[in-house]
Amino acid sequence: MAKTKSARVISKKHLARLERERRQARAIVISAVVILVAVIGMIVYGVLDKTYFQVRRPIARVNGEKILVGEFQARARIRKLELINYYIQYYQFALMFGIANPETDPSLSSTFLELRSRMTAVNLGPETLDECIHAVLIRQYAAAHGIRVTEEDVERRIQESFNYYPAGTPTPSPTVTPPVYPTLSATELAIVTPTFTPTRIPTATPDPNATPTPVPTATATPAATPTVTPTPTEYTFESYQSNYQEAVAYYRSGIGLSEADFRRIFHEDALYRQQVYDLITADVPREQEQVWARHILVADEETALTVRNMLLQGADFAEVVAEYSLDTGSAPSGGDLGWFGRGRMVAEFEQAAFSLQPGEISQPVQSQYGYHIIQVLARQNRPLTEDEYRQARDQYFENWLKEQKEQADIYYYIDVSANSRQLWELVPQEPSLETELQKALSGLSAP
Repeated sequence: MAKTKSARVISKKHLARLERERRQARAIVISAVVILVAVIGMIVYGVLDKTYFQVRRPIARVNGEKILVGEFQARARIRKLELINYYIQYYQFALMFGIANPETDPSLSSTFLELRSRMTAVNLGPETLDECIHAVLIRQYAAAHGIRVTEEDVERRIQESFNYYPAGTPTPSPTVTPPVYPTLSATELAIVTPTFTPTRIPTATPDPNATPTPVPTATATPAATPTVTPTPTEYTFESYQSNYQEAVAYYRSGIGLSEADFRRIFHEDALYRQQVYDLITADVPREQEQVWARHILVADEETALTVRNMLLQGADFAEVVAEYSLDTGSAPSGGDLGWFGRGRMVAEFEQAAFSLQPGEISQPVQSQYGYHIIQVLARQNRPLTEDEYRQARDQYFENWLKEQKEQADIYYYIDVSANSRQLWELVPQEPSLETELQKALSGLSAP
């Protein structure tokens, strides 16, 4: 008779152990899934934070209007790209003139170091934030004074920036008439006699004994063969559109700038700035109080007093300059600095010069360069050249922007003090100088 196999008896203890193992396995799976989801979530959040949430956070508020991080970063990329382009231009020019390593060349190294310094977050951050604040202040002033820029104005400016004029090329501006300067007074002329004298043109006196020079007989010149004038290619709207799209694509691929931001930052903001600039600087005078002065620069106060006593005792100013002055720029002209207005010299020098009357010799004036002995030769209200007038308007507008910022209600959402890392960390690392420079050099070496 065959033996029957006895059934396995599973005890309650065994069942409990199996259940415990199943629960442990399930807990391990759930923990692994939770950790995986958390990791994926952190990665997704990091990407979203950098590309979506962060750029929509405010960095500052100007008179109730917020400046977002995205706006700040877009302008920072633009500023950095401009500095990189300057860097590349200097580099390429240096290579054209046979300089093997432009960055270490003594005549250019300081320029490259300065550009690199301006690209760092510690410098680029505050500069860009100021630019953002100025843009808001200008738009707020424009809105308060009825200045409005339309989309048609923006499109017209863009077309002109690409040299596309559908209504015809604009008429050139009239030639600027040189300013007429007032003459010096008798007192001023007595201090120093102008050194320039008209050059006498020699006149030929006929010699009766000389052999007459034969006059050449005129011969007919053969008429020039007419050449075919090439017909310029018409610059059509389609050509303009193509160039415009290339520019938009360049900024989109290079720094991620959208077309809307391209139009707003490069063109709409520029139009608002120009119109406010014209309004603010409309009353800047076209003439300015200026002094004509000369000076002697020495290293210490004792030497300065010695020089001053020599001049007071009647020593020739130019001779003393030749013997003592450390200013190699003005020494060849007897220390003459020419005419200058306020804002051109360092503060200590300017204050002393504008406090003197013609003929007076100053006490020693200390500046960052040493000790100056100054003599004012003349002072007048003089008309400004076009360059001087533009500079005066630029300076007036910069001062106005500074005052507007000081008077504005500005709140910063982060620490923007000089040693704060919060602002620096918001400055984007791209574009990269090394990457752009390498691309430019590769383009030069390509066949």
